[in-house]
Amino acid sequence: MVLGQEGRQRRVEEPAQLSGKSSQLRGITTHMNTLAELLSSRVKAEIFRLMFGAGNGELHVREIERRSGLADATVRQELKRLTRLGVVEPRRDGNRTYYHANTITR
Repeated sequence: MVLGQEGRQRRVEEPAQLSGKSSQLRGITTHMNTLAELLSSRVKAEIFRLMFGAGNGELHVREIERRSGLADATVRQELKRLTRLGVVEPRRDGNRTYYHANTITR
């Protein structure tokens, strides 16, 4: 305990406790940034609707474009981000790439 500016005693945390809390806050911040990135785009919302909708299974990039009405480059860019975040998973078949929702939690 130490005296604060008002003359009251206050608890001072040990460095190990602060380190643990800092690590915990970094983890929370990382999750919040991921969530913000996931929810920040109409394009992502449309891809989610297609990928996580009932019975959609695997979709080829062109099929996602056709069903969503979005541009090729836009769909590919968002799929790349969603793959990096672990939300969707790609599967190569020759020169085609198919995507499916990753429903397995980590």
